[in-house]
Amino acid sequence: MENEDIEKMNRGLPLLWLGLMMALFLCVLPQDLSAVEYTLADLYRIALQNAEQIKISQENLAIAETGKDKAMALLYPRLSGVYSGADQSPMSSTLNRESIYAGAALSFPIFEGGLRVAEVKEARSKEKQSQFLYEDLKKTIEVEVQSAYLDLVTQKAILKFLEDQQAFAKDNYQAITRQFEYGLAQSIDIIDANTLLVSAERKVAEAGYNYQAAILTMKRATGVLLKEILAAR
Repeated sequence: MENEDIEKMNRGLPLLWLGLMMALFLCVLPQDLSAVEYTLADLYRIALQNAEQIKISQENLAIAETGKDKAMALLYPRLSGVYSGADQSPMSSTLNRESIYAGAALSFPIFEGGLRVAEVKEARSKEKQSQFLYEDLKKTIEVEVQSAYLDLVTQKAILKFLEDQQAFAKDNYQAITRQFEYGLAQSIDIIDANTLLVSAERKVAEAGYNYQAAILTMKRATGVLLKEILAAR
């Protein structure tokens, strides 16, 4: 095989390999959210807003708090009032004002066998349980978002590092090619430079896929993925 044919073949290999790798994973790439930088606090806030479990837990907590307040109210005396009278407009001398009266009554339970106290204890227990479940759910979401965020930052840094290596390998390949044209390098040097370039491009393609997978994981952790799926239907 002539040196010129070897050179043409080596030049085409990186592009062919990269094309195959990109065709493999571009079909499953989600929309890149990295166009807008989010802090960890922003992502946690978005996750809480989109989490249906949080909304349900908040409703259960509100119900438990209302139940406790109602149970507590039954422990205290109840004040009731009554009013009876006759109004006439315009006023006349035949109006019997002695038929107008008002009263107030204060009532409270003397003995109920501890029923009210038991109801209050049960209501407080339900409130504490709802509060515990709510806080535990928030902590679980926080841990999941933090884990996805750290993985996303890591994959992004790896991709940037490998892209720099790819740029170096490409410059090296071009330099070796020019040296070969002037007889300063052999065909084996071009093959080695091409191998380095192909390896760098393969690593970038894999890192790009891992980065997009990390974005997808972050979308799932923040509840954005579910909203996008439902919006696409």
